[in-house]
Amino acid sequence: MLFDTNIGAAVRCTDCGKLITDDGVYEVRCSCGRTILTIKSTNCKSFRVYIPCIVCEKDHLYMFDSRQALLNKVKILSCPASQMDIAFIGNKAMVEEVAQKHEKDLQELINVLEL
Repeated sequence: MLFDTNIGAAVRCTDCGKLITDDGVYEVRCSCGRTILTIKSTNCKSFRVYIPCIVCEKDHLYMFDSRQALLNKVKILSCPASQMDIAFIGNKAMVEEVAQKHEKDLQELINVLEL
């Protein structure tokens, strides 16, 4: 299966909690070995994205009609149960930017809660 090299994803590992950013994705694995995102397509016009959720611990399925929908923007994938953001997928540079901001915001929240 071929994917545009401009597509990237950022997903937090459900085992170790590390935020993983990867490009040219069809399957993303954390350095701990856990598969944290899988993309499947039977016709290259529709894509199914599978993500194990770090929030509710269930596997979620997200469907996209066209790869073009992912090229020039970032899709924020949220847990249906909690509405918390669990992954970002789309333009590689934008995904990295959004993931870094998300990580910074999360760290600031943790710092506030520790006070």
